[in-house]
Amino acid sequence: MQRSALWSTLALALCAFVRPATAASPPPAWTVDGANSKLEFTSSFGGDAFKGVFRKWDARIVFDPAALTTSSVVVNVDLGSASTADESRDEALLSSDWFNTAKFPRATFSATKFSSLGGGRYQAAGTLAIRGVSRPV
Repeated sequence: MQRSALWSTLALALCAFVRPATAASPPPAWTVDGANSKLEFTSSFGGDAFKGVFRKWDARIVFDPAALTTSSVVVNVDLGSASTADESRDEALLSSDWFNTAKFPRATFSATKFSSLGGGRYQAAGTLAIRGVSRPV
């Protein structure tokens, strides 16, 4: 009987010291500095490579290198804001052959999986939704 009481006391003492870990605080939400940030793209047309930029976009970034499993990012892009410094090409990008902005004005990239590449660099694996189709990227 005494041995049973001793084990019960030890079990209660352990319960007092071993508690479920409290949930870690969520990663911090980042503020995008729109004046100093760019969302660029590259593509090719007729065998010629070109670069462009989206002038209108927003991002919700919740990221901590020490908490990659609870980090996330969502980027919404106004496809009609694409600019390549070529007026003819910019008009073509709005057409149904490219972004089809009349029907699909926005694209969204969302990710919840991140991996460290070393040297303070990280890779996000997520989903790009554009023109009504979602694909992993």
